[in-house]
Amino acid sequence: MSTDGDLATMYRNALGQHFARRDFTAEELACLDYREVARLPKVGAQGLRAIRVWLHGQGLDLRNAPPEQVRPPDREPSVDQAIRLLERRGYRVIPPR
Repeated sequence: MSTDGDLATMYRNALGQHFARRDFTAEELACLDYREVARLPKVGAQGLRAIRVWLHGQGLDLRNAPPEQVRPPDREPSVDQAIRLLERRGYRVIPPR
């Protein structure tokens, strides 16, 4: 790809197989239809979201994509989940001072 390595290798490889080459651009990807990308092997819902986040970072989106807001996933809930898991296992989590 011609841009940063923000897109996971698994999705880059799946898209590379679709384009039959690894050197596709974000602009070429944005020309694809949303449903077409959704049906690609190894993409799935999580991959589709990652692809759209990557494209949005470059001011692009997939053709015919639903108008939902696309944002990178928040990190906070995973930290909260980890704290709850530790507390369920008997640990006490103390915030830093």
